[in-house]
Amino acid sequence: APVTLVAGWTHPAFPNQCLLCALVNQMGDLFLQVVNLEDCKTGKSCKAYTWSSASLTNLIQKELDTMTSPLVRAYSIFTHRRLNTSALCVGTNLGIIQVDVSHERGGAISVGACPCAHYLSPSIYGTDWGKAVITVNESRVLWEPLDVEGKNPHGKIDVLTHDKYKQSQVIYQSQPAIELLPEIQKRSVRLPPRFLPSPNGKFLCLFWVDEQWYEILHVSTSLRRGNSFAPAVASGTNILDFCWVGDEDVFALLHPPLEHYKGNSSLTASSQSEGTISVGSSAVKNFRKNFNMGRHKQSDRNIFDSEPASFKKNGIRNNKFVPRVELKRLIGVTANASELGSIAAATARSIGEISLRAGNLHPPTALFGGPNLCVISKDPTKNNDKEDGHSNDVAHFYTLKPGAEELTAQNFVHTGPTLFIDCPEFCEWDDTGTLCALVVQGFVTIYRSKDEEFVMLGNMLLGAPSERQVTVIDLKFIHGTLYCTTRTTVQCIFFGGLDDETGICNLDSFILASAEGPTMFYSNSGLDPLTSPLTLNHPTILGYQSGSLLVSTINGIFAISLDHPLLRLGVLLGAGHTARAERWLEAISPDQHEGLTEFLCRRGAAESAVNHCIGLSLETLIDLCLRYGFIDRLVQLVEEYGVVGIRQVDYGRGISVGILGPQEHGHSLLVCVAALLLGNGRIEIVDQMVFECLNLGPEAQSEAMILTSLLMAVHPTEARKLLQAVVRDTTSTNDEEYPLLPLVRDYIL
Repeated sequence: APVTLVAGWTHPAFPNQCLLCALVNQMGDLFLQVVNLEDCKTGKSCKAYTWSSASLTNLIQKELDTMTSPLVRAYSIFTHRRLNTSALCVGTNLGIIQVDVSHERGGAISVGACPCAHYLSPSIYGTDWGKAVITVNESRVLWEPLDVEGKNPHGKIDVLTHDKYKQSQVIYQSQPAIELLPEIQKRSVRLPPRFLPSPNGKFLCLFWVDEQWYEILHVSTSLRRGNSFAPAVASGTNILDFCWVGDEDVFALLHPPLEHYKGNSSLTASSQSEGTISVGSSAVKNFRKNFNMGRHKQSDRNIFDSEPASFKKNGIRNNKFVPRVELKRLIGVTANASELGSIAAATARSIGEISLRAGNLHPPTALFGGPNLCVISKDPTKNNDKEDGHSNDVAHFYTLKPGAEELTAQNFVHTGPTLFIDCPEFCEWDDTGTLCALVVQGFVTIYRSKDEEFVMLGNMLLGAPSERQVTVIDLKFIHGTLYCTTRTTVQCIFFGGLDDETGICNLDSFILASAEGPTMFYSNSGLDPLTSPLTLNHPTILGYQSGSLLVSTINGIFAISLDHPLLRLGVLLGAGHTARAERWLEAISPDQHEGLTEFLCRRGAAESAVNHCIGLSLETLIDLCLRYGFIDRLVQLVEEYGVVGIRQVDYGRGISVGILGPQEHGHSLLVCVAALLLGNGRIEIVDQMVFECLNLGPEAQSEAMILTSLLMAVHPTEARKLLQAVVRDTTSTNDEEYPLLPLVRDYIL
């Protein structure tokens, strides 16, 4: 049949020197081919390798869960090379079908898997190599300096080439896995690994997902100039998942079932399989009567879609058919590895296997590291459509037992609640081990782990408003701020109110950069930072560099400037640098301080707003002092503006009209200020306010009498004298307007 194709584009799951080509024939057969440009340097023609193939007819039937196969005729295929290279749009007789191409374990192509990071910033390790990144080219791990000059760089960052003292160099030559399937061995391309740095920054794991092979490098040995010794300290094969646990150089490994080592390769690698699609045609919607369009498939983490009858014996699942979670620890040497010749900087020692709370009932399918170990388990008895309305994925958290004398797997116990959620794409912890961010189907949910409690603080939808189906690419905490990336956007999330015992957390999100340009959704007009239009293609977070945020994309490394005052305030407050953040308040115009105060209060920095925002009105200042109990600042306001200024706020509010007519305001602001001051023992200030009311004459006698009545509760002798001074000199006009005055004068005093 006639074939149409789209050729010559890059993909985040493949090395940068690889080009992909997609072909589709009239019958709807889709082919994905890849060619390695390194083989073309000799001037000879290169032959493309067919990486995967799929049938659109079978994809639609699987996606829509129908009994019959639809008739599909394909006419054209297209992809946006600069914005989203993972989306293939196929024009068919049913409409436009979008096929999302992403890397899955075993070399299959499907939807939902996260691409591998092509770059890693070594600055997170605290080394003196400065402005540089670590990247992988085939099997070579390289250190590449960046051409960054000045502060707050913005846009694409190139690799430094004109400095002869700073040139790219190979810091490690990776070896392929010991055991590989023949179909993987004959590939001309080696897919890049996932960079997994240890929490303390001493080690870096290269996890080759496709080969199920991991290598751990000692960072100091790798980055030392002129190093002649191999920095690898540990490696292993037949690993389904890898993660770091805690800050004691402990890592967890997810092993396949023991029975599958006996020639069963269904878990070590899969054959070419068909992907899944997202259908955007109105004609195809007729097939989706009972199909949930928003569900997110995680076929790369769902290992057990079905189980053979031999899995169970006498109603109990056999251990040989269940994956196991092993813990290992890196034991470092006392001297530097380079000084000891060929001795490695550390050696890995097994400390046992985790005793899972679910036992053999729910086999583990994924691991997430951090201060606590998160194990995702799946109930094989339930399908992906959630028969009883509950998720078939279970998340258990494990931590080292308090007071444990020995660091072994037996001392890791279950902690926190059991979460029945869909398999999360990410589980990220902050530097303090208190905040945990889980991403499920485009939503990020923030939890707080403290004193054996696991409390949900809030959640929000990620991505730009125009994204129909959000796919999260990366998630990372940097100094108290959460940065998230989707296929074409980078955004940050600021936290506030974390010290509130009620569990209420204020979340504010800003889209820093987007391939679609600025959005039109702003909470504070003229104050929020504008979205930078950058050509982002599957960005991943690297870290800070010279006042900007570095992200890695298919098209190279980009810097997103964080020089906007609101972003600086959020970043500094999140890191706990309140004094440095207050200096940036001067960069914002005073006429925007009212909106700025709302942002600062949500960040837990109301005191900074009261003391440094010069554009705030007196009413706002007093309101903040009343809400947050800033007594010293309230005394300063009373002494500066006096009773006259506070009464002007009371009488300047006007009349509010509701559906039932004019509405009266609550208590006088002057009375509220006096009540708070009395409650904090500032009797002399309230006495001063009463004398000021007396000096104003009859128009302030009612406020004077209320203030003296408040003083009666804490200082009755002095308050009685003041009350006599309030009511002794009154006219008949005042008696008619305030009938309480003669009553107090004639019958009480």
